[in-house]
Amino acid sequence: MKNRLGDNVEFKNNVNRISLRTGDELYRFVFYEDNISELLRTLGRYASNVDLSFTWYDAAVLSQKVREVSKTIYGERLGQIKDPILKSRVVGEVERLINESEETDQVLDHITAFNAAIA
Repeated sequence: MKNRLGDNVEFKNNVNRISLRTGDELYRFVFYEDNISELLRTLGRYASNVDLSFTWYDAAVLSQKVREVSKTIYGERLGQIKDPILKSRVVGEVERLINESEETDQVLDHITAFNAAIA
């Protein structure tokens, strides 16, 4: 059976769940918004484990979904800022950090730190 991403990502009490079905196997990951980088490293460890059917393709698919979750959380947090001047400054600072960051993990760390700061 072809790999396919679980249909839903759930947001409940700052806990996120993401799943992937591969053949007869189901991989489920539960994570908080402040440990996204750790989850991405875990996906890499699973993909490199020859005893698992979890592949690098699976890790890439789930990593992309995790990035989408992170951006969604960022958007929700940004929407909570009522002061337009503060919102503009926050957006500018996050964009600056993202542009200066060369690795995806660094970008996610910046977004995660922002999310935690205004939660």
